[in-house]
Order: sequence, then structure tokens, then C-alpha cells
Amino acid sequence: MRVVVIGSGPVGSAFARRLIEGSPSVEVTMFERGPTVTDPPGMNVRNIVDPEEKLRARRASQGPKSGEGDSVGLGIPITTVIEGTYTARAGTHLVDFGGPGSGHSSEFPAAAIATCVGGQGAHWTCATPRPQFSERIPFIPTDEWDALVERAEAVLHTTHTAFEGSAIAAGLQAAVSAAVDADLPPGFGVSPLPVAGDLQPDGSMRWTGTDTVLGPLIDSGSDLSTRFTLRPETPVIRIVTEAGRATGVIVQPKGAPEEFVAADLVVAAADALRTPQLLWASGIRPPALGHYLSDHPGVFSVVAIDGDKLDGRLTLDQIEAERARMAAAGTSDPVAAVLRVPYSEPDHPYSSQILYMYESPCPFRRTTPSTATRGAMPTWASGSGSSHATRTASPSMTTSWTMRACPT
Repeated sequence: MRVVVIGSGPVGSAFARRLIEGSPSVEVTMFERGPTVTDPPGMNVRNIVDPEEKLRARRASQGPKSGEGDSVGLGIPITTVIEGTYTARAGTHLVDFGGPGSGHSSEFPAAAIATCVGGQGAHWTCATPRPQFSERIPFIPTDEWDALVERAEAVLHTTHTAFEGSAIAAGLQAAVSAAVDADLPPGFGVSPLPVAGDLQPDGSMRWTGTDTVLGPLIDSGSDLSTRFTLRPETPVIRIVTEAGRATGVIVQPKGAPEEFVAADLVVAAADALRTPQLLWASGIRPPALGHYLSDHPGVFSVVAIDGDKLDGRLTLDQIEAERARMAAAGTSDPVAAVLRVPYSEPDHPYSSQILYMYESPCPFRRTTPSTATRGAMPTWASGSGSSHATRTASPSMTTSWTMRACPT
């Protein structure tokens, strides 16, 4: 059975692996518009130690204009601010970046995507909290939902002990818990954030990328890899159908003429924006196409930690000791601890992530209190679930909560 998978992100890769593992007769060809930016393909860019190599991988993922450097509309370093413009995080680019090849999204101007092997799976932050309350899809039975989530966690290598034994994680969890747990439902207080990755013997993390999802398909020592072909920089421009069934795809390899690739099954997994675009261009236009797109609002803030207000739960000596240990391990990951305040209803209808970083990802003014403690705690709060919950995740609430948790 010949299968074409369009898109090399986590979803397309999960389909490819499940199909090949499920039947010895399945052969999968995966097409990806973007280039391969890591070795192995689809690896999380966070695992690259060399800063210059990491920067090159991120820039190469930034779409049609990626060769032009830090153009407006392409990914920019997190410490860079361009007032009055829409920008995308490093490794991604705006859909509507302007010029040849640009999309048009006047109603969604900050929409950003990654264009590379692995897709957003090569650039994500690996947070894997389980959906709760109205975040769950109501028509999926609870037992089935839980089984599917457990399977996904196994594929992604989700762990709840990424920073177990870290004095920084323990101290900050105690401090934040003391500030907010009394206002949260039982069982939904501050806790370590489940993340996708593998804890290494030296205490560092190897973060999950799409390569982890592909697993044996990209392992030359596995028999399954003989039935899998990855073709980067080969966009699919149309799905070919006959009598209502897909029979193959038309692809446009880089620097080569169009090519028809026959298939018995076509899986379109080209992300939330490019999949409907491809279906429309292919004449596949069900009533739901182009509808029901929901955004994922988020608020990001950074505070410098005031050691005196941690009440002895964490000391500068402990921070320096942990920093020295991670440096000895050769890791370049700036994150030293990750906590969360889970989504809960009705009073906390958003998920909050709390990261401790040795250096601030955004520059502080010299006059900012507590910057001498050599610690910064970015807090990311994102809304999800029902539309009411999404609207509730306001900047003022997040800022107020953040200041209570980590007063400056």
C-alpha cells in the first residue's frame, strides 16, 4: 500500500509511524516544503549546543525569505523588539510576511509557522500538560481520551521529573505554592510541568522533537526505515482525485519540474493553515473548510527574583552550584526549572508555565530591582478551552498573578 504524507510535523510523523508499524505492506513517502535543518531530521533545535549552529537551524526554518536574515516578519531573537510591527519567534515566520510567496491574513496578522523538516516540533518548548475541564473534547469518552493521551505521552517521552532534585525547582515551587495554592482547587496547585524529553545521566535534558515521533522510521538500523522515504524541499501543490478518492499528489521539487506521485492513501498534515489551503487548491472543499479556526492567546512576562522574598527557600549559592553543574554537562539550554499552575475552572481558566532562567530572555533596565540576583523567571500564561475561558486570560490577570508569585 502506497501512502503519501504531506507535512513532516508531529501529526504527519505520527500517522507515518502508526501506519508503518501497523501493517507490513505499507510504504510511506513524506513530503516537506522546508529544508532539513538538524541531524537527525526533525530534532528539537534546543538540543543543538553550538549557538551559531542553532541560529542557522532557526533561520533556515523561516520560510521563503529565510536567506535574507532578520527581515521584518521573519523570526527574530527573543531579546529583539521592533516597535509597531508584527514579529515571529525565532525559527518561525509570519504567514503574511510580504513579497513573493507570502500569504494574506489581514484578520490574523500575527499568524506564524515553521517551514522545515519537523515543523513546529523542531522548535516547540515541549510542554505537555494534560487537558482538563472544557479543554477536553466532549464527544470523546473519558476512558478513550485517557488512553489516547497516555499513548501520545509515550510517543513524546513525556516526563514529570525533568528537574527532579533541582534546588532551584524545589525552592521556587515552595515559594510560588505559598503565594497561590490557597486560591486554587485541590489537586490543581503549583507543580512541576510535564515536559517531553529524556533526562540524561548528567542531569541535562534531551528535548523531544519530531525525530522522537518518527523513531524507528529514521533509524537506519531498523527494518521499518526501509519502508519510509522523506523528501524535504518538495512542496505538494495539489492532491489529485478521481471519483471522490485521492489517487496521488503533484509535487514541485526544488529546481525540478512538477511530478505526479501515485498513492493509495494521502494524509494531509500540513498544519492548521496550509492544510486547508492545499485542500482548497485541490478542489476538495467540504463545508467546514476555512471555518472553526481558533487562536491560542498567550501573555509573556519576565520578573527578576528578589532573593530576600524567597524566605530562605533558595539561595544564590544553590543557584550558582546548579549553574556550574549544568555548564559542566555541556548543555546550552537556558532553562533550569519549569513549573506550572494547571488549567482549572472556574477561577483559573488558563494554563500558566513558570520557567527559571539564569539570564533574562529580555533585557532589564539597570534600575530594575533584584537583577543582581542573576535569576529571571519568565511566566507564560496561555488561554485554552472554551471561548469564555480564552477571553478570561487577560494581561492584567496574568501580570497580577505573576507579581504575587515572584514579587520584585
